[in-house]
Amino acid sequence: MELTLGSIEELTNLYKASTIELIRRFSARRTQEDKYLIPPERIPWYTTVDLGEEKPLMTESGVLYFESISLEPSRLPPHIDIAVGFLVRTSDLEYLCLGVLITGRSRRLVCHSRTYTHPYDLWDFPRNIQVPTIMFVGHEVAETENVRVQVPVDCVRDHFQSILPLLSRLTARHIIILTDFVSLVGKVKIKIVGSRTGYSWL
Repeated sequence: MELTLGSIEELTNLYKASTIELIRRFSARRTQEDKYLIPPERIPWYTTVDLGEEKPLMTESGVLYFESISLEPSRLPPHIDIAVGFLVRTSDLEYLCLGVLITGRSRRLVCHSRTYTHPYDLWDFPRNIQVPTIMFVGHEVAETENVRVQVPVDCVRDHFQSILPLLSRLTARHIIILTDFVSLVGKVKIKIVGSRTGYSWL
């Protein structure tokens, strides 16, 4: 399966959408603040891959992994990060992305955490639209080919110790690929090598 990171066409449609189209096309939900909240799976600068069913993040056999995802270009610029991970809903307004941060930096951290909302270069965002906050937690890697996505238990322990006991009860149905730059939308290719998921302590 080959995809692109986000969709310029859908981003254009989002800006032009009426309130009815926000609900029908983007699965938006009207909030008490009279805004329209769009779920991560329909945000046009992200890409999601449906795993087919809700999968536990942790079982007696180990933690959930997905193998594998490749990105093009083969090397990212130093200022670019692309997060790939399991999408976990903690509330309507907050999600977790647990996996790997693919970066062009030569100096990398073992674990990393950061927040995704609006891209840095997306100007004049419609005031009636709201998107949830997605907190990424995971390992930094420089590879863009055959990246193994795995629930990073050690990074969760370091950055989100409060949810560590919940890992055995949390589930994910999607892999999500996140960007901070709308200028990347449509320009990064994503290749899914099979659809293999499993559990491992590696």
